[in-house]
Amino acid sequence: MLIRTARFNILAILLLISVGSARTSWAQDEDPEAEMSEGQDEDGSQPAPPPAVEDPNAVKHGIGLRLRYIFLPKSLIEIFMEEAASGVSRSGFGFDYVRRKADFEFSVGFEYDTLGPDDGFFVERGGSPLEPGTTDFIEFDGLAWYTIDAAFVYHRKLSDLVALRYGGGIGFGIVTGDVIETDAVCVGPDTQNDCVKNNNGAQVNDKQDFFRFPPVLNVVGGVQLTPAKNLAINIELGMRTVFYTGVGAQYFF
Repeated sequence: MLIRTARFNILAILLLISVGSARTSWAQDEDPEAEMSEGQDEDGSQPAPPPAVEDPNAVKHGIGLRLRYIFLPKSLIEIFMEEAASGVSRSGFGFDYVRRKADFEFSVGFEYDTLGPDDGFFVERGGSPLEPGTTDFIEFDGLAWYTIDAAFVYHRKLSDLVALRYGGGIGFGIVTGDVIETDAVCVGPDTQNDCVKNNNGAQVNDKQDFFRFPPVLNVVGGVQLTPAKNLAINIELGMRTVFYTGVGAQYFF
């Protein structure tokens, strides 16, 4: 009797073990992911990390090139004298170091511009071509300046491609070249046509002294285009002591 009972108990235990093994095998067949270690793909390899998200407030450094058209209307020159031969219409170019964070930009720029109106006859304030001693022939021999300035510029984004650009700055310039003055005599009221150099006057080819280190006051407004991730194109209108318009390109790295 005891032997039969023991045999029966052994058979029952073996049956229970068989059923449990079958259930475990069935569960693994139903969920193949249970055999994978956590964090692995189906082929057993580690999944690729998610792509890095660029911080929009990260600091960027860049370099820039600017091309300028310098202008000063004749009417503004004639605030300081009775008549000018012409206004200023010249060209220039420059380079920038740029530091940008979000919508704020700080730059340090170097620029070279040619300056000076056309050579011609100028009448001093309150004078007249028919009044002796008030008209001179003035030549601008290689008049230009080299400048360095710092600018603080803000951007207002309108779209992924276009942003408004505005700001200002300050700097100083070094003027090169000479202003040469010769007395003139006139036979009529038309200054540029009725006057000639007076080579026997008190001043003949007289180089004028002037302040050669003027301040550079910079005010800028315009539009910035961003056709590529690290490239910006600026279209600007502003004043750097004299008025200018121009285009520039910046590359960030």
